[in-house]
Formats: sequence, structure tokens, C-alpha cells
Amino acid sequence: GRMWPVKYAGVEWTTEARESSMFGTVKVLRSAPLDAQGRFVRVYFQDGLIQNRMFSDGESYSFYTYALEALARTYRPDMRTALVLGLGAGVVPSRLSQRGVEVTAVEIDPASFAIARRFFGLDRTKVRPVQADARTYLRGCKGAYDVVVLDLFHGDGTPDYLVTRDFFADLRACLAPPGVAVFNTFADLEHPLSYAHFLATLRAPFA
Repeated sequence: GRMWPVKYAGVEWTTEARESSMFGTVKVLRSAPLDAQGRFVRVYFQDGLIQNRMFSDGESYSFYTYALEALARTYRPDMRTALVLGLGAGVVPSRLSQRGVEVTAVEIDPASFAIARRFFGLDRTKVRPVQADARTYLRGCKGAYDVVVLDLFHGDGTPDYLVTRDFFADLRACLAPPGVAVFNTFADLEHPLSYAHFLATLRAPFA
């Protein structure tokens, strides 16, 4: 309580809400107005890390959300169904559903659903929410989705049990041919050896 409001990048921020979760505390941070229209930015801030940002008018402020959507639509412009693994603020499933895609969002942490609905505009009538572990959900999924978006993080990395041959085999079984999987992950292209294990594991079921 003594720390707020704070200034970062020349903008004053306050804590709009906080929620205990399975993976640390989730805070919703709100900026001071940024323009003459009074627009502000909300931040989904979990365990000391920014997970997503959105303008108060509903536009995403995070580049990666546009990248995930664009990759999915580029490779499957005719997609009718999509599975999003990992919810966060719910920006990606919301954007896909606005384009008429039938979207299922799987998230292990119930706090994410509450925060996404209350502060980031997630509409449960347009996005089907499923509280489950991504690995468990994929095990029971057989050839249902045109696109699967993987946005799975614990802190600033993906848990090891979600980067295995078994997990990727279940992922492939969940895709309706010719399905597309889109990953939000890290790649240091100047040091490809540090990324090689991910690609080698992925190529086992996705030759």
C-alpha cells in the first residue's frame, strides 16, 4: 500500500485490483489517462511480470497478441474452430471470437478467468472457458480444432512438462487436418543451440 501510485516510463500507475491465484498474486494495474480522450492502459501483472496490456477501449497494447492472431489467420484463413491454451487477459481468444471463430480457452488458474472477464472484456458467451491443465485437456482431445494457439507460461518460461514429445503428440492429435499450431515462445536466433532442444522435441510428432 505504501508503494502506490508509482511512475514508470513517465506514466503514473495505480493498482486497480489484486487477486490471489494458484501462481502468485495477480494485479491489474491502471495508467493515468494517456490522451485527450482519456484512454488509459490496463496491465495484467502476475508475480512481478507483465503478462498483457490493453487500452481502455479494448485494443490490445501487446504486439505478441497481434502476431499470434495473424499467424493463425495467415495459415488457416478459413478456420472455424480454435483452441487457445493459456488465457492470461484473454485477448487472443477474444480477438478470434470477434472474427466468427468458435473458440475454446483452456486455463489452469481460475483467477485468470475472473480477471479477464472483469477487466479485459472476455465474453463467456463467445469464448468457451475450460478450467483444466493444458496437458490433461489435450489427452482427451481428438482431431477437433483448425488452430491451436499455445500461450503457456509460468513466470517467464514454459513449464518443462509442456515441452515433451508426449505433449506435442497429443497436440497433433487435437488438430483437424490440415491444422496449424501457433506458439508463443522464446528464440534466441543468435544462439540456436539453446533453442535446438525445443525444435528437436517438436519435430518428433511434427516432422
